[in-house]
Amino acid sequence: MTVMVSRSGHHEDTKSLLCFQHCDRHTNIVCFMVPEVCPLCHQNTALTESRVPPFRLSSPFTSSLQSSCCIAVKPTNGTFTRNYTTSANLHVGITDSHGRMFDFDEEGLHRDSVWPECLTISLLPMTGLDSRQWDMRLHQYVNPMVWTAYRYNEEHKNCFDFVLGFLHWLNLHHTFPEFSDKQSFITHFLLKRTTKVGQFISMYRQVEQFGFLCQTACPS
Repeated sequence: MTVMVSRSGHHEDTKSLLCFQHCDRHTNIVCFMVPEVCPLCHQNTALTESRVPPFRLSSPFTSSLQSSCCIAVKPTNGTFTRNYTTSANLHVGITDSHGRMFDFDEEGLHRDSVWPECLTISLLPMTGLDSRQWDMRLHQYVNPMVWTAYRYNEEHKNCFDFVLGFLHWLNLHHTFPEFSDKQSFITHFLLKRTTKVGQFISMYRQVEQFGFLCQTACPS
């Protein structure tokens, strides 16, 4: 897997997905805004009662500012909902207990980056550290003299090496095989998680294209 690392481009706000049932208990309607006319019975939704009122679907993505002591993942270019494909390059970073992001790319070490839409994996329970200890270890690790633009290498010293180096510094690779080397970290830890968000991304893009999506409701 070729790893290309760069800063995030322009961010467009991600809208929340809503879900409701209007006239058919077997069909969920997913949308950003409740359509004026039901796509199934063609009645005015404002003048007729919905079987299940609109509720917000939980998103697998969050802002890095709301994610403490985590590994954060995002597409190198763009966002998950707009740009991600299974062949897209990924960028990773680490947050402290206040949600401050630390990441490394061809420009060197970055502090306090904000990733409005990222996938986060909490690591604190794996470490046995408390948040104060995590911050102390992280701030010791992110030495700007070590993580310089001059030392960046697209294949051998990139954002994945930055994050994996911290996990090794915490000795997590002795307990968790997926942290043993970069290929295991990417394949068995990161890609395993990004694959699971595919269904949400597919729904989001279909709603964006057609205005709504009708889905068969799971039996209760």
